[in-house]
Amino acid sequence: MNEGRFTMGRVPWLHVGPQQRTDVAELAALAGGAIAQPGRSSSAIQRLRAAHVPLALQQAWPDEQDQARLWEAHEEWLGRQHGVAFMTTQTQWIPNPSKLGIRELKPAIRQLQLEVVLAREREAGTTCMAMLAVEYRWLTQEAHRARLIAELSDFGGPVGLMLSKDRDPLDSAKTVEGLITLLREVPKVAVLRCDNGAIGALAFGAVGASIGLTGGTRHFPPPETGGYADLSDNTPRLLVPSILAWWKGSRLSYMDDDWMFRCNCSVCRGQSLTRFQDESLRHEAEAHSVAAWIQLAREVMSDPSGPERGWIQRCEQANQALEELEDSSGLVENPSRQLTAWLDVVGART
Repeated sequence: MNEGRFTMGRVPWLHVGPQQRTDVAELAALAGGAIAQPGRSSSAIQRLRAAHVPLALQQAWPDEQDQARLWEAHEEWLGRQHGVAFMTTQTQWIPNPSKLGIRELKPAIRQLQLEVVLAREREAGTTCMAMLAVEYRWLTQEAHRARLIAELSDFGGPVGLMLSKDRDPLDSAKTVEGLITLLREVPKVAVLRCDNGAIGALAFGAVGASIGLTGGTRHFPPPETGGYADLSDNTPRLLVPSILAWWKGSRLSYMDDDWMFRCNCSVCRGQSLTRFQDESLRHEAEAHSVAAWIQLAREVMSDPSGPERGWIQRCEQANQALEELEDSSGLVENPSRQLTAWLDVVGART
């Protein structure tokens, strides 16, 4: 693959965590590709390879694995990546832009550059993506964002950027604005381990994206805090495309069979999302989410007015749908903080 033309395509791939699941190949095929975190067992990776799904690996962070992690030598990590669509470096983590974070930025970038060189020496002509996880405040503060952009601008090859926060990193206008600025100034950035905001990133110039089906794979949890999971509600969490939000199935029990909860993705084919109150439909709900984000991404990226305007229009339509829900049923559902952030930065709030 020629790095000068590198792209993962115009729709987000599936991001798969280290936990093993039997349906991973089916879901990845629906998404058109997968970024997978190797876990204790390699069965999920083997299923993806056997299904001939475009695949790349993201090294799992210590807290994400069910065993003590041993740092892998660069050669060992590269050696695990046979049959991948493109190679990746080990994951470099940059904490918040305190004195420690600022001190760690430059050495981390140099380490990524070294690993990319090693990958090219190992396989001539290969593409290697540098995997970089950064705490979200590198984007929200102008001086720190400029420092990060300066380090990445001359990198050359593709960079897989993962944003870190204990909840949605794109839940503020400052982060969204910072991401757009970085995408416009740094070539060949893929936004990985994200949610539907990955589609916005593609619209504003990202060369690739991936979305996870769990909270832990829709952002990069800070290593010192880990992630949070609500174990009291076993209904599946799914993408509601009409309002650009991820809801638990239980939340749909309060909704009538309104038009905005009917979905025309390739899985639902006009059925109502309210059926996902049923815990037994978890697999179907996950397949719906993948199919829905693929459909949404294709619509945005092929919009006649251009991808940026296409994404802005989808955000405005989602906000309008929530207002119509209140008017028709009296139910007040606020837009997600991320939707509000996108509208504050690039849309028109009504």
